Amino acid sequence: MAGWRLDRRNFLRMTGYLLFLPLIYLTGRTLKRKEALQGAREWHLPMPAPGEVAFHGPVILINEGSDKSVRAYASACTHLGCRIERLENNLLICPCHGSRYDLDGKPVQGPAVKSLQSLPLKVMEDTLTVNVTV
Repeated sequence: MAGWRLDRRNFLRMTGYLLFLPLIYLTGRTLKRKEALQGAREWHLPMPAPGEVAFHGPVILINEGSDKSVRAYASACTHLGCRIERLENNLLICPCHGSRYDLDGKPVQGPAVKSLQSLPLKVMEDTLTVNVTV
């Protein structure tokens, strides 16, 4: 590299490349996440016990027992899409920005303002079939 110099033009070009690389990485990561979700049209999951909230990747299953049926929600927070995988005091907690949802999927604390996406499910004995592409 005898003829190469770090002048202003080369510096700006290198800086542009370095700033562009994280954008490419994040875009690819988002597309992979969408493809993975779209590729798995149906998930076959075990029936949660009465009173149990079960987290299965992109799906949250809620079985409140008694006369209420099992419900399925997408685990993606409606604020920025972070995966919800925690329950505290009967509230579903987003780990990224603190949004909280009740067990009906409705937001009770922001920044999220939309309810969790309800997913259709079929109950067959001890197995649930959930469509995650809706």
